[in-house]
Amino acid sequence: MALILKVQLESQTYSVDLEAAYDLSIPIIFDGPQVNHFGAPQATSVPLQVGSYVGSTGTGGSCNASQITMTPHCNGTHTECAGHIINEKLSVLDVLKEELCLARLISVVAEKGAQCNDQYHPIKEADDLIISKLELENSLAAVPNTTNTVTEIAHQALIVRVLPNPKEKCSRVYTAKNPPAYFSTEAMAYLSALKLKHLLVDLPSLDRMYDSGLLSNHHQWWNIPQRQTAESISKPNAESKINRTVTELIYVDDAIDDGYYVLNLQIPAIQGDAVPSRPLLYPLKSFSAATAMKSTEIPL
Repeated sequence: MALILKVQLESQTYSVDLEAAYDLSIPIIFDGPQVNHFGAPQATSVPLQVGSYVGSTGTGGSCNASQITMTPHCNGTHTECAGHIINEKLSVLDVLKEELCLARLISVVAEKGAQCNDQYHPIKEADDLIISKLELENSLAAVPNTTNTVTEIAHQALIVRVLPNPKEKCSRVYTAKNPPAYFSTEAMAYLSALKLKHLLVDLPSLDRMYDSGLLSNHHQWWNIPQRQTAESISKPNAESKINRTVTELIYVDDAIDDGYYVLNLQIPAIQGDAVPSRPLLYPLKSFSAATAMKSTEIPL
């Protein structure tokens, strides 16, 4: 029997089917094509070897035991915290506390740098693909074309899907010759000012791939004073928003409508400024008497 949650959002009641989640993570296939960013080595899995023991039943081992090597920032879907850019020990485990939160999904189109009136620090090029502030404003102002009936309501997470949206994104290798889109300075300032805690994007980074090491959009998202050189130390202050996370390299299938969802952002209990993650989206539906018999109530 399906487990249905009863969710109270302001004055409205909705149901969430826990067996109807959309998985936004990109699987890491060790023996197949992998999404990759910044020229990092591919994620690998090899049998553990300790003395005469080999962790592979295929080579005579008593059991399978794999040793995995990966770079979370560059291999697959991952969630970051402000520890990514500051000279302090801060782990995603320290800041990601919610089990469930309300999220909104929007779709945007990036435009060529030559046509975009927005700027980027330190530089933008004419052929860059840029997500502008105006594009975000228009997408957030639009009425979602969705099967659920949630009206405008405060949400803690924003999920951004960039169009066009081919499934090839799940194995795309981002390089200098195949660079990803990124947010303009104005767009990121706009997002940072919203009352959000989690930002999820289908890009490998909020910033331009080659940005002189400044990571200006990351600084804006966490409201950390901008460093002037790649070697400078970034220091948060009282106004910094270090309780926020950003999740990159997700994939949102075209079958998923823009609109409101319940987000379960799953991470392993691994200390790090970035860790592999698995965002799950649950559609919200109007609560009815038919679902009341098999529901569990959880306030959000």
